[in-house]
Amino acid sequence: MVYVEILFRNQGKCTNPQIIDIFRFQKVIAFLKRKNERYIPRKAKVLSKEQVERFLLDAPDDLWLLAKIVTIFGIFGCCRCDELLSLTMNDVEDMGKYVIVTLRQTKNLTIRRFTITDDGCSFQPCTFYRKYNRTPTIFLTYRHGKFISLNAGHHTIGVVPKQIAKFLGLKEPELYIGHCFR
Repeated sequence: MVYVEILFRNQGKCTNPQIIDIFRFQKVIAFLKRKNERYIPRKAKVLSKEQVERFLLDAPDDLWLLAKIVTIFGIFGCCRCDELLSLTMNDVEDMGKYVIVTLRQTKNLTIRRFTITDDGCSFQPCTFYRKYNRTPTIFLTYRHGKFISLNAGHHTIGVVPKQIAKFLGLKEPELYIGHCFR
């Protein structure tokens, strides 16, 4: 049975909640059911391994380096946009053959570590990172081969899959969202 909890506020303080049975309100339930008719959710699309590799190999670095770095970090670490934004240079250790990334601020509040390595990749993710790591923060805006002193934001990182889909000429690029890295 579904219950809705309503809190009555008295002088800015919450008093004991009252529990109301929503099934007593048949008109509200009928209205919600009518609104849900013929609703078809749009499923987000996911980039395949081949599409990601093609993008990383074919896209020119002077225009797409930020998108390449976001893609590499997102895929190797199964990262959310907010997790990528919270990274600093102290969270990334370049060990030569591989790069160790520590995620300190995660959604479930546990510290996570992942490794970026060149082994088994047709592209070289560590090389891309070394081209980009000249900055004090991980994700600075990169336009036309130059860094701009503006941190990349949540929407800049979240729109990267859409930009990749446009670059590759895929159908319906707006259906590729930041969740495709997870």
